[in-house]
Amino acid sequence: MLSEPLLVQEFIHLMRRTYPQPSKVLRHCYIKLVTVHWGQPPSRLDYFAIYCPNTLFETVSEQKEAFGHISRYMGLADPVCINANRLLRDPMSKLKKEAPRFWLELHWLLPAQLPETS
Repeated sequence: MLSEPLLVQEFIHLMRRTYPQPSKVLRHCYIKLVTVHWGQPPSRLDYFAIYCPNTLFETVSEQKEAFGHISRYMGLADPVCINANRLLRDPMSKLKKEAPRFWLELHWLLPAQLPETS
């Protein structure tokens, strides 16, 4: 079984070789392999979650077809693009408690915001 970091690196490598222009946007994103069990009886479903800052969300969403092509080539489901700003700013999110390391890694994606002066 291949590990998550190895599959993510392979995804990025294939994107660079196949789609050089859309792959440039991935430098500013956090990519995570997600495994869920779906259906009755449960079957395993693997896909990439691409977490991107608010400023790049539209650009990443436009390139979803290219990302999906590579994911299907790797035997995975289509990737999901997630707005990291919305996820981190959600007051109902339990991400900080349940996955503090992942929560911090997502904060590194976001551009530094200066405090508002009034």
